[in-house]
Amino acid sequence: MFALHKKCLINMSKHDVVPRAVSVQEDIAKLLRFESSALPAGQQTNLMEYATRMKAGTRNIYYLCAPNRHLAEHSPYYEAMKQKDMEVVYLLKSHIREHVSLFFVVFF
Repeated sequence: MFALHKKCLINMSKHDVVPRAVSVQEDIAKLLRFESSALPAGQQTNLMEYATRMKAGTRNIYYLCAPNRHLAEHSPYYEAMKQKDMEVVYLLKSHIREHVSLFFVVFF
């Protein structure tokens, strides 16, 4: 009986914590700023602004990780997106891209 009760408490606590964690991730995602292929170099945007510029029916965020904007803009991956007239978010600093990519999943 105690083992069953203990298992229920663990499950209840998991369900209680997860919505809060997702809420915190959503709040952080709203604060993050990025450079974008649609904007001049140095100008930044956030995911909400990016979403307003997305083509109708698009549900994906397109991003490219690179050491700097110049390399991102000359990447064959960017060229493929440019031909499709898709805006691309640039994740330019290695210490940011590892943490930020986790928030893309939560945002949409």
